[in-house]
Amino acid sequence: MRGRTTRMRGRGRRYRRALPRAAALAGGLGFAALAVAAAPYPKLPPRANAVWVYDQSGTGNHHVDPGRWVDALNAYNREAGTGHRISMIYSYAGDLEMYCQEAGNGAPACPDPGDLVVTYRPHGAAHRSAAAYREGIDTGGGQPVMVAPVIDGSIRGHYRGSLRGFDRLSPAQAGRFADKVARRVCADPDADGIQFDIEPFRVDHRNGQYWFYMRIARDFSGASGRFGCVDSRHPDGRFFSIFTTAHSIRPGSASARNVAAILHAHHNGYLVDALYDLGSAAPGHQTSLAAYRRQVRAEARNMHGWAARLDIPYQYAIPAAAGYHEFQTCRGPGCRLSPGGPSQLDYVRAALAAIRAQPASARFRGVALWTWERRVGRGRMHFGPSHPDRKVLGWLAGHL
Repeated sequence: MRGRTTRMRGRGRRYRRALPRAAALAGGLGFAALAVAAAPYPKLPPRANAVWVYDQSGTGNHHVDPGRWVDALNAYNREAGTGHRISMIYSYAGDLEMYCQEAGNGAPACPDPGDLVVTYRPHGAAHRSAAAYREGIDTGGGQPVMVAPVIDGSIRGHYRGSLRGFDRLSPAQAGRFADKVARRVCADPDADGIQFDIEPFRVDHRNGQYWFYMRIARDFSGASGRFGCVDSRHPDGRFFSIFTTAHSIRPGSASARNVAAILHAHHNGYLVDALYDLGSAAPGHQTSLAAYRRQVRAEARNMHGWAARLDIPYQYAIPAAAGYHEFQTCRGPGCRLSPGGPSQLDYVRAALAAIRAQPASARFRGVALWTWERRVGRGRMHFGPSHPDRKVLGWLAGHL
């Protein structure tokens, strides 16, 4: 998801109403599947194979078709063996936006409650998507279905509503922003947690991001006694994940110490390590298979070893569909294909080989698949496949 932040930009651009499909999708499932989905969850953070899903139609965010990918995911789960099925859904839900003025010291001034915006709404399309996947996904009677809506934001963005200045928020400002998120999320019974994609992730000092995530950990745990994050369905509260790379936990760094502080505060968070878009080439430049193997081995090895030093949980994200560098097809200006043209399955096999090369660890929380959506693009470039093809799914059914 790196580089794919902020699907909804600017105040007033919200999801349009989309008719719910939850009842229809759940109708074909037996009572057993529904009972599993409603059961309490184990201690956090959970262990599960996950997938990102985007229910938006076309290239914009104005129409949402809740549960668009339910049938495709169920078809995969029916084919997949035990341990290879998908039970965690990262469904896109909205973004964080800032409309603050710059104070004299360069820090943002956000006196109006409306200056800090959370577009996630528990009774909007994001909720209908979450409900559709919770009620519609069948894991074969195994793990319960968990839904962690995605909230993103771009700190380096130059558009109105971007998170420029987010890192300079004071502890009080960052806390208020986190409280807004917790209030919205915990009002949604189908949100078990949140997958945060606020980029770039940077906590090399105790900045706005640090204070934001510290408050999220507290709020989601129920320790604040506010927002109803602990309930009968979520007796341990809600969880959260942070999208990043191993660089953020490099041994001896201030960033590593701060990440550990965030994740140890209430033991309800984990890292999602991106095993794609690892190189420094411009988007559209396809990574050769040999280069990708080197990059992914180093990234997986670092995350495993460095997470062990800090005793923090993590999940790996792999390019089951196209990213900006690991793709099968590319159309548009800026596309540069690698000699030999690796397939998406080549990248998937290399990623899982790098993961399997690491010793077993209780900190490992599963694999997340990027992505199921209608279009993967940047500017005038279109990358494919936009969701895993049959070859990838057939192979993952026995190897995920």
